[in-house]
This record gives sequence, C-alpha cells and structure tokens, in this order.
Amino acid sequence: MSIIDDLTAASQVRNLREEDRAQLTAVCGEFYEIDGTVFDLGRVFVDVTGGRWQWTGCRDGRGVPLMDFLKHPSDPGMSAAERQPVPLDEVQRWHGPLLPERAQLTAADYRRALLAAPTPREVFGGAA
Repeated sequence: MSIIDDLTAASQVRNLREEDRAQLTAVCGEFYEIDGTVFDLGRVFVDVTGGRWQWTGCRDGRGVPLMDFLKHPSDPGMSAAERQPVPLDEVQRWHGPLLPERAQLTAADYRRALLAAPTPREVFGGAA
C-alpha cells in the first residue's frame, strides 16, 4: 500500500480534523462530508446490495456530488431513472452505507511485495 492509499483509507474516518482534510485534498483529490463521514470522490463506492457508484465530476445546485450507478446503459434491466446521476446524499440515504470499493492489486503491487520479501536464507539462515 502506498501513502496515498493509507491517506485515502483515513479519509473515511468520522470527524476528520480540518487540517488533515485539507492535506488529504491536496494530496488525493476532492472529498465530500455527510454527517461526519468523509467520502473520497476519486473512489468507487459499493452500496449494501453490491451496486457500484462513481462520482460524475459534477455537482447539483446544492453543491452535492452527483453519482453514476455503474451499470451498462444497454442493460435491458436498467430504467431511465437509473441512467440519471443521483446526489451522493440520496445514494447514502437510500442505498447506504456506502463503502469504498476495494482496490485491485496490480502486477506492480505483486512485484513490489516479492522484491521486499525476505529470502529463505534471511529467514532461516544457512543455505537456501
């Protein structure tokens, strides 16, 4: 995990201090707070049914981030209402609690872990 991943995870903590929030915003991106819970808008969120939500980059007239439900528009089960962005506070109220989607490990993550791992000789001593 990188420092940015650690900071992003910390951004989900309730009642984050204002100076910490400002630092996170400078390092990671944009955030939005609802009832003391801070959402990192650069992440994809998963609702209680497994639905995935992502910030559109736009806000409504109140300044609330608009979220897209990540379901392909050509899916026959998708209604016209589901194609419209939904304010984050409504997504949280009706589909929450929202949790940040778990980051997928990349080949670079595996390589970094393997290169940092001790060798058998370092662990057990003697010949490997």
